[in-house]
Amino acid sequence: MGIFDVFSKREKRQKEMPSVYAYDILSSKVRIQIVRILDDLSGEDHYVAHDSSTLFETVHSILCDEIGVLRLEQLRHNMYKEAVLNFILQENTTEYVIDAIEVTVRTIEEMIESRNGWAFQTAKIKPNDAIHQINFRFRENGIGFQYENGRIIKLDNSFSHSQIIRPVLQLLSDKKFAGPCEEFQKAFDHYSNGRNKECIAECLKAFESTMKVICKEKKWNFDKNFTAKKLIDVCLKNGLVPALLQTQLTNVTQLFESGIPALRNNMGGHGQGNVIQVVDDRIARYAINLTASNILFFVEQSGLR
Repeated sequence: MGIFDVFSKREKRQKEMPSVYAYDILSSKVRIQIVRILDDLSGEDHYVAHDSSTLFETVHSILCDEIGVLRLEQLRHNMYKEAVLNFILQENTTEYVIDAIEVTVRTIEEMIESRNGWAFQTAKIKPNDAIHQINFRFRENGIGFQYENGRIIKLDNSFSHSQIIRPVLQLLSDKKFAGPCEEFQKAFDHYSNGRNKECIAECLKAFESTMKVICKEKKWNFDKNFTAKKLIDVCLKNGLVPALLQTQLTNVTQLFESGIPALRNNMGGHGQGNVIQVVDDRIARYAINLTASNILFFVEQSGLR
């Protein structure tokens, strides 16, 4: 059916912005959403070749082997699809639920690949669309998992939460950094809801705002309308980066210019003309990680926290 940005979601986003992802609990809501996606992806099981039955019999067998059970508790009369989907809905061990989702999607991909692209006859959506929707539902519900290249990974592997994201949120919790904190949270929220262009725009705002706070607190001369490049120059000229590092990192300004400001200018900040620009999740994740790293470095160097 696709993803709809309904009123209740918009209202919730105004009140809650997840700062970190959860990994240990899958709500009934997200389980139901993913089961509906898998149901649409696998199609009915009473048509030609019994696609769905064959699929879920394979998935059931794999899960039993890996979990170490003879059969899933919900299996009745060889109704494998019902057993697997009910397992996703009811199983208490989160890791096993993630196993079931991963194995189901990967098995579908492998079956389609073995048929040279011939899709399930009664499927309502294509695998790529299903994967996009599953990943979206994870992010939307603040769940730190993502399906990529045949497996589900923790977003800790792509978002360095413990080393970068969480420390940045802690640094920006001081009221003097209220502006950049709000902008960084908005960037995270935009990413979680698939608004990647907006994510990149907020990343740049957070980075620029952080430098403005540092310049103001340090009483360095700057204009409130300075762009990222000019703000970086001010910070460097005032010794925010130690002399030793300035010698070793002579291209630091160029690095930052080719990072967030360039990403924003090229993808998120100007008119896109008659060609719709697509900013994929990998670019958005890179933008958030790069922004967080830059903010962490500048704030720590400033000594303001």
